[in-house]
Amino acid sequence: MIYDGVIQGSIHFYFEEFQGKKVLAIVDIEPKSFIVNNFHNRTLLDEIFKAMINFAKKYNLDSVALANKRSMLSN
Repeated sequence: MIYDGVIQGSIHFYFEEFQGKKVLAIVDIEPKSFIVNNFHNRTLLDEIFKAMINFAKKYNLDSVALANKRSMLSN
């Protein structure tokens, strides 16, 4: 996650094949305190999803998935 040319966090993801579809699986979103303190959570998540969807399109992936099991989630 880069804001104003400075790394302000990270997003951990991997490519997976699921039921014959190529998926970008997001398993961890770790914003630094600057991001958390300066952006509304919903706005931040919306922007992350937009960026990940654009990334998936660029690499011809079929979908983007976010982990939904508590044991798989970090921040």
